[in-house]
Amino acid sequence: PQEAELVWIHHGLGPSAPRAAHILLRGQLAAHTDPAAYRLSVLGKHCETLLHSEQSAQGYNVE
Repeated sequence: PQEAELVWIHHGLGPSAPRAAHILLRGQLAAHTDPAAYRLSVLGKHCETLLHSEQSAQGYNVE
């Protein structure tokens, strides 16, 4: 795994959805099937698709 990767959060409308967001994870990325790793309580959504940083450059940052 890379030092940092982005997790893209889809909200049923694709990456152009108003509340679509990506999270910068520092360190090793867990398996995307692990809901605990990607649960966003602030958005109430789970990760659906893993993308590399360069592919996920658009969206809102959630920290």
